[in-house]
Amino acid sequence: MKLGSAEGAEAVLAYVKDPDPVVAVQAARALEAAMPERLTGAVAQLVVDSRLDPEVRCALIGALQLRASGEEANKAVLDVLASGAPSNVRDRASYAATRLVDKSDIGTIVKLVEQERQEYVLIRLAYTLNKLTGAQVALDQKKPLAKSSPGRRKDFVEQWIAAK
Repeated sequence: MKLGSAEGAEAVLAYVKDPDPVVAVQAARALEAAMPERLTGAVAQLVVDSRLDPEVRCALIGALQLRASGEEANKAVLDVLASGAPSNVRDRASYAATRLVDKSDIGTIVKLVEQERQEYVLIRLAYTLNKLTGAQVALDQKKPLAKSSPGRRKDFVEQWIAAK
């Protein structure tokens, strides 16, 4: 069995909860490199576990983004985005969302955008909405969306809803 292989992935799964943060992070990175899709449910549960080290959670989100599909991965990433997770975890989840969500999630993502405070997460979610709807809301950090405040994004939201 080789670390970083699909065969080794199941063996290292338990180590993402290791008390040694170096061991836990390396185990999560091994899953990111070679998680078999059959571990999606277990990894999705770990991603939303706020007791885990943020670096571990980031690597596990990467495992979902790169190696999973379906509702469990989708829900885990959206749950992280709706939570009070550390900013690096939410950043990683917003990046992964672009691959994991689908058109049925537009309403959920719009609600997240309306209240988002982190600029990176806001721009990534807007990018995802542009991709899902075909709308072309400007995403440059100097543009109005990036400078907007939570609760004051009605004009942008309407563009995504109209394009849906």
